[in-house]
Amino acid sequence: MSSAVCGQCGAFKDLPMQPCPACGHRPRGEERVLAYLLSSHHLTDEELEDASIRIVSGEKMDPPPELLERARSAISPTARELPEDPDEELPTSRLVGLVVVNVLFSPLVGLVAWWSWRHRHPAQARQALQVTIPVAVIGTLVWLFLTFR
Repeated sequence: MSSAVCGQCGAFKDLPMQPCPACGHRPRGEERVLAYLLSSHHLTDEELEDASIRIVSGEKMDPPPELLERARSAISPTARELPEDPDEELPTSRLVGLVVVNVLFSPLVGLVAWWSWRHRHPAQARQALQVTIPVAVIGTLVWLFLTFR
C-alpha cells in the first residue's frame, strides 16, 4: 500500500512531500506538516485509508496545535529544507562553487550533484549538468592533447 495520502484530493502517493499523481498538488510551507501527518510516518494503513475517505468526502484536516508542533519537530531537516518550488535554480554563488569544484577536483562531483538532485530539485540538477559537461569535455580534451602531443 502507498505510504501517504494527498491532503488536497485524498489520493494515495508514495512519499508525503512528493507531488500527488492524481491532482498534481505538491505540499508547500506549512502544508508539509499536514503531509507528514497524512503519511505512514504517523498513521497506520487503516488510518490512512480512513483519512483518504474523509478527504475525498470533502472534510478538511484540522489537527490540534500540539500535534502540528510535534510533527514539525519530527519532520526531517531534508524535508524542511526542500525548496518551495522544485524549479528553483541554484544561486549564482553555488553555481560558481560547483564549477570551481568540478575544475579543481573532478567533474564527478557535478555528476553526483546531478544524480542526487534529479528528482527533488530538477532545475538544480539540470544546472549541475550544464556546468559539469563542458568542464568534463574541456578537461578530457586537455588531457588528450597533453597525452598525445
